[in-house]
Amino acid sequence: MGRIIGTILGAILATRLAFMAASGIFATLKTFLFIGLIAIAVFIVVWLVARRPRRGWVAELPFAGSVPVSGRAGGPSAARI
Repeated sequence: MGRIIGTILGAILATRLAFMAASGIFATLKTFLFIGLIAIAVFIVVWLVARRPRRGWVAELPFAGSVPVSGRAGGPSAARI
């Protein structure tokens, strides 16, 4: 009688362990899916913003784009402009 109860309890615990392992794997995959979707959305937004033409008064200046990125007002590269 005790051997039958042990077998039944062992089967129940093994089934529970299998379901717990499967749910952990499923939760991990779901997390990776959500992180991937967020990364794709950020990539698309950045791509769309980067494709837009420049707007505003800076884009209308004749030297727009020729000013060095590291040049700041009063900095060492300001004398070269």
